[in-house]
Amino acid sequence: MVGFIVSHHSAKKESGPANHHPVTTGKTLKAATDILQAQEEERLRFARDLHDGLGSLLSGVKLSLSSIQADMFRNSEQKNLFENSIVQLEYAIQEMRKISRNMMPETIQQYGLQAAVQNLCESLQTTSSPMIRFECLDFNHRLIADQEIVAYRIIQELLQNAIRHSRSKTIFVQLTHHEKTMHLVVEDDGIGYDRHNPQTGMGTKNIKSRVEFLNGVMHLQSHPETGTSVHIEFPATER
Repeated sequence: MVGFIVSHHSAKKESGPANHHPVTTGKTLKAATDILQAQEEERLRFARDLHDGLGSLLSGVKLSLSSIQADMFRNSEQKNLFENSIVQLEYAIQEMRKISRNMMPETIQQYGLQAAVQNLCESLQTTSSPMIRFECLDFNHRLIADQEIVAYRIIQELLQNAIRHSRSKTIFVQLTHHEKTMHLVVEDDGIGYDRHNPQTGMGTKNIKSRVEFLNGVMHLQSHPETGTSVHIEFPATER
């Protein structure tokens, strides 16, 4: 697997083509910052609307239907149809909550980046998805809110890209804090990164803008035989 495994002493860089994306400053960075802040505020508003509005409404409907279920039916066919409807309603509630958490995960607000990324990796792990391994080294601090949220979005985007496009068996995620610098690593052992693919290209563009927001640097290595490795570092500001 191509990669950067960050330790106390160094970052290991294996052979392969690498792209380095330096810090962007000035008006471009200010514009990116304003856009990202507006996006996160809108995500938070929408997530709260989903959870508090639609979520409460659906849960109320389910409770009402369940309370009248026992006295409502004359035959088993009607009963089965009704019970299936309740199951589908419960599925809709769970999907709504999942969307709400993805838009603004409660874990990151309450417990920070490490817990949120671990929860993300666990939630994306299914029987049909690649194995996702998560590791955290020397990082037990809380960063300022903007850095936590944007770093989480970067990892979320990288994981989703890897799951959808890499055809990998294993994805490795690592968080490391060393000498006031935060390191994010996401690697896979898949088919490599296709920069001509509009879907992966758009995802990388979004990630670059978020790295710029963090005043950070992104290193990307990819090879068809060994997969893709993304290493991002940025100056960490603790609370």
